Amino acid sequence: MTIDPSYTVSEAWEGYGETQSAYPTAEELDSTFNGDVSVGYDGGGIDRGYYVFGLPSAADGSTTYVLSATVTATAVATYSSTSEAHDLDAYYTSQYSSTSSWNSAPTAIAGPEAVDFTTTSTTPNQSVSINVTSWVQTDLQAYGWQFSLGLLNTDEADTNGFVEFGPTPTLSITYDHAPYAVGGVALSPENWAADGDLYTSTLTPAFQASSTDPDGDEIAYEFKVEQGSTVIEDDTSGYFASGATGSLASTATSCTSRPSSRRAPHDACRVPSTPA
Repeated sequence: MTIDPSYTVSEAWEGYGETQSAYPTAEELDSTFNGDVSVGYDGGGIDRGYYVFGLPSAADGSTTYVLSATVTATAVATYSSTSEAHDLDAYYTSQYSSTSSWNSAPTAIAGPEAVDFTTTSTTPNQSVSINVTSWVQTDLQAYGWQFSLGLLNTDEADTNGFVEFGPTPTLSITYDHAPYAVGGVALSPENWAADGDLYTSTLTPAFQASSTDPDGDEIAYEFKVEQGSTVIEDDTSGYFASGATGSLASTATSCTSRPSSRRAPHDACRVPSTPA
């Protein structure tokens, strides 16, 4: 096991827009009629909102692991000055672009993710957070350059749940690039004998391993020795430079037997398994 720090980044850029059933050919990327993003029935038709984000290239990669990713948008207008529940569905979609319209809307890739909140004003200016962790990880692991999010109202038949969001959402991503596969797992000193077993000449050998981190971060290693289902030793090293050989001195007797009674005491012992 390797231990590695994480990073938090934001979107490289963002865009907003909507599609409207009343204007099925209207293309509204960054150009809605009032500069906001409508979601729900507005009294004349159905509106569906979209955001598109540029993904930071530093977070790309097949080894990317997204710990969290959150879109935060601001609810800026509703039709109700009293308490009103808003039940929306968020979808991971194909790219929302300058040619998107009601008749040519982005397609849903995954979802829905429930987005439920309550407002008490016609101008709530209220932050609404949407969990997009798994969707952003899918994009980043495929070296995607953009991430698009669609917002639909679960009630598109009346104006009660209608809401408008502002044009400048944020996307916060906390991620890490997992180090590459561990190699060079060894003991020091060690000797592979003709019988296929691994021997060492000390009861407390040093465990060794190496790996490279895509971000150049230092790496710590967890070494575990097992005999059958019994864990004999489980310790973690300090941090080592990416690509360097990490080591950890054993603090327990990790040998099971001396190979021969003719050898001097503790001259060699058989290791029950290679460190994991």
